[in-house]
Amino acid sequence: MKNQLYDWALELIKDSETSEYIFKVYVRQLLDDHNLNKADYSRKIWTVLSFMVWHQVYVEQKFNMNEWKQHVVYRNKMSVFFL
Repeated sequence: MKNQLYDWALELIKDSETSEYIFKVYVRQLLDDHNLNKADYSRKIWTVLSFMVWHQVYVEQKFNMNEWKQHVVYRNKMSVFFL
């Protein structure tokens, strides 16, 4: 999460409409402390970010899943490959 994903995580925290479920100031502090090597909060951060992405997709419906599905080829029931 350090460096390469920090900006993405920051944007996700800011843009996600999850304030009624998550105290974003606390998550931001975890992210900043993790990024500064004060502690390893990677599991906590990933858990929250995963929920935020799920919320954006299924609750906020920020993404058109029909467009996404056009780019997916199902090879079998166990595997999904992207074109």
